[in-house]
Amino acid sequence: MVKLLTHTLNEAGIDCTIETCAIFNAKAQLEEEYDMVAGYHIDTDVELSFCQKFVNKYLHFFDSHHCFSFANVTKREEMGGYNVYTISPISVN
Repeated sequence: MVKLLTHTLNEAGIDCTIETCAIFNAKAQLEEEYDMVAGYHIDTDVELSFCQKFVNKYLHFFDSHHCFSFANVTKREEMGGYNVYTISPISVN
C-alpha cells in the first residue's frame, strides 16, 4: 500500500516521505502535525477524526477503484442503532 500511495502522490507531483502506523496507534497520530494523512481499511470513526483534524488533506483508499483519493468523511444520523457514514471523494484542482 505504501508503494501505491507513494506512486499516486509522485504522479501528482508531490514528493513525500511516508510514515506508517498500525490501527491501534491511529488515534494517537491525531496529536501529530502532518501535511496529509491516508487511511487503508481503518475504522470509520478514525477516518472521521482524521478528516476533521486534517481538513482536505485526508486520503481514503477506495476499494472499488483500487486507488487513493482525497476524501471527505461525514457522520450521518444513526439508523437502527448503527452509525451511518458517507465517504466521498473531493476534487483537487
